[in-house]
Amino acid sequence: MKRLIAFLEEYFSMIFFGAAENQIILSHSGKKKFYSYTQLKKHQKKVRKIFMSFVGGIVLLLLGVVIGPAILPVTYKAEIYIPSGRGDILIGNVSKNQATVIFKTLNARDAKKPLATKAYVEVYEDENLKKMVAKSEESDYAVTHMIPINNLKEGNQYYFQIVASDSADFSNAKKVFSWGEGKDPIKVFTTGEPIIPKCTTDEIRNMIVLQQENKESFYENAVVQQTDFTNVESIDDAEEATEEDKTLKISNVQNENHLQPQNKVQTIISWKTNFPATTVLEYSEGTNGERKKIVISDKKTIKHAAVLTTLKAGTVYYFKVISEDENGNLAVSKDYSLRTPIPKDTVLQQIAKNFKGLIFQMNQE
Repeated sequence: MKRLIAFLEEYFSMIFFGAAENQIILSHSGKKKFYSYTQLKKHQKKVRKIFMSFVGGIVLLLLGVVIGPAILPVTYKAEIYIPSGRGDILIGNVSKNQATVIFKTLNARDAKKPLATKAYVEVYEDENLKKMVAKSEESDYAVTHMIPINNLKEGNQYYFQIVASDSADFSNAKKVFSWGEGKDPIKVFTTGEPIIPKCTTDEIRNMIVLQQENKESFYENAVVQQTDFTNVESIDDAEEATEEDKTLKISNVQNENHLQPQNKVQTIISWKTNFPATTVLEYSEGTNGERKKIVISDKKTIKHAAVLTTLKAGTVYYFKVISEDENGNLAVSKDYSLRTPIPKDTVLQQIAKNFKGLIFQMNQE
C-alpha cells in the first residue's frame, strides 16, 4: 500500500510540477533515478503524454455518451407480446355466423408494459393455416382489442391467427395462432347457441350475456375495460343519445400514457360518439403553447383513438377532441389536461445527483 501511495505521489508530481521542482524532490528523497536533468525532462514529458491521452479518451467517451444519441439516434423497436393463455385470448359472442376475439398487446422489451397496436384477425379452415377464408378489419390503435369476425358459416370449425403491429404498415408485426406454448390452436366451432369461454372474467362474461339477450353487436356496444392500468384517466362528459335525440355527442374521453425506453412517451387518447363521426384531436403544450390540430381519420366511426408518440416526458398538455358526422354536425369536447410520465435519469444525471448529494453532506458536516 505504501509503495502504491509513493508511486502515485511521484506520478502526479511529474504531471503537475516542473522539472526543476521534481529534481529537488528527488534529491531530498535520496532517490537517484535519473542521471541528468535532461533525462528527467524526457521522462516527465512521456508521463504527461500518457496522462493527456488517458484524459482525452475519457472526454471523448463522455462526449460520445452525451452527444452520440443526438447525432446517431438509435432506432427503437418495441417487441410486441400478446399473452396467449386461455384466460388472455378470449373468444366471445360465438354464434352461427360470428365470433369476437379479445386480447391485449404488451411490450416485452419494456417490462411487458401496455403497448398500443393496430391489429386484425385472419380466419382459416385448416389447422396448418394454409387456406384463409376471411380477414377482419384492422382495429385502431389500442391496448385491449375486441375484434369481431363476421360472415362465418354455421357448423364449421375455424382457426384464428392474430396479427398485431405498432406501425401503420405492419412492418413490425407479431403473429399468434395458438393458446399457451403453441400446441393448442386458437379455434372456434360456430353454432346457433351462444358459447361463453369458461375462463372469462365475470365482467366480460356479463357483457357477453347482456349483448346476447339484447341481440345487439357485442363489439359495437361493449366497453373495453382498462382499469388495471393505473395511468388511465377516464371522464364521462356526455350521456348516450336517445332515439329522439339526434345531436352528435362525445363521451367516455380517456387518456393513457406510457413511458417507453429512451424516455419516449406513448399517449393514447380515445373517446366515443353516439353516431358515426370523424376523429380529430387538438392539443397544446401548456396553456400558452402552440395549438396543434391533427385529423386522425376521416372515416366515420363510433369509437375513436389517437396515438401520439412525439410528446415530451414530464410535461403538461391540454387537449380537446372533435368529431363531425355525415350531416356536418360538429361535436367538440371541453379542454382536458394530461401529464406525461416523468423521464428516468440517465447514468450521467444519476452520477451528477449523487455527486451533489455528497457535496451537500460534506457541507453539512
